[in-house]
Amino acid sequence: MEAFNFTGASAVPARSLLDFTPLSAPQKRHVSRIYAALTVNVLLTAVGVYGQLKWISLPPFLSLMLSIGCVMGLTYSSQKAHAESQMLTKERAVYFGGFGVLNGMLAANYLHAVHFYVGPQVIPAAFFASVAIFFCFSAAALVAKQRSYLYLGSILGAALTYLSLASLVNIFLRAQLVNNVILWGGLFMYLGFVVYDTQLAVAQFDMGNRDYLLHALQFYVNFLSLFLRLVAILSERQEENNRRKRERRE
Repeated sequence: MEAFNFTGASAVPARSLLDFTPLSAPQKRHVSRIYAALTVNVLLTAVGVYGQLKWISLPPFLSLMLSIGCVMGLTYSSQKAHAESQMLTKERAVYFGGFGVLNGMLAANYLHAVHFYVGPQVIPAAFFASVAIFFCFSAAALVAKQRSYLYLGSILGAALTYLSLASLVNIFLRAQLVNNVILWGGLFMYLGFVVYDTQLAVAQFDMGNRDYLLHALQFYVNFLSLFLRLVAILSERQEENNRRKRERRE
């Protein structure tokens, strides 16, 4: 799953790039709400995984279309939410939480296969590594000179474009080298997005954007992308270890 900048990266004035002041109390409250919403959606993703495997099995295409609908609904309701000074409504909560549940349903079969055919230790290891990496890099962005990483936007956008094209090409090439570049390049790219989007959320808050749900949605996409790439990387390593063990037994 690739990230999309739901929060409007282009709408950052030049003065934000030169603002090195520490976080104010309102900014801290905004960031706290983002992290709280992110945590809720990660939990809802786990519910989606369980639901897809145990309760109801939605076709991937349907889950994808519904998740896109949730993003569009949350995005288009942002202006009304600002006008009413009410970021969290029942409708927007459904859009936001639905996106997490549906992404869990999309990833469910892949995670199930990794758990049973590669090793049960892969998913917990990838999850805790993702949590540690995400919050370390996000915290670093908050305590660093506040706007110093907003320059990464164009670089990360270009990297996302090239890696997306490489993914499409590799559908036909099926080259392991290209696959490794996509995996590791994507991992480092999303680390950059974690830092960039953290500072972008603060910059947009200063511009009057109080929609912490949209900011949390971008954080969530970054976290999920990190997690899935770590699952893939650790799965490859575990499969290699399993292969070596089988060779020793023979």
